[in-house]
Amino acid sequence: MPEDNLELVVSMIKNELFNYKDLQNNEEVAALLWDISVAIKEKKKLKIIYTKMKDSNEIKLDRAIQPLGVLFSEYYVIIKEDI
Repeated sequence: MPEDNLELVVSMIKNELFNYKDLQNNEEVAALLWDISVAIKEKKKLKIIYTKMKDSNEIKLDRAIQPLGVLFSEYYVIIKEDI
């Protein structure tokens, strides 16, 4: 790895270590994952409400989904659904 790249990577890692904040809502996430897992096992639909950005405006949407799987990764919950 070129020396410039190595310095950049080290700098990025130091920045992440300095600014990292542990999750504050672990209990909420655990409950959410449990509810999703139960819905998957019982083949139930879930209603989700989320916010998306469009042209610098927040738009609230709600949707009924049939979850098939769930993946949790630190700050994101990804749900595979049946379309």
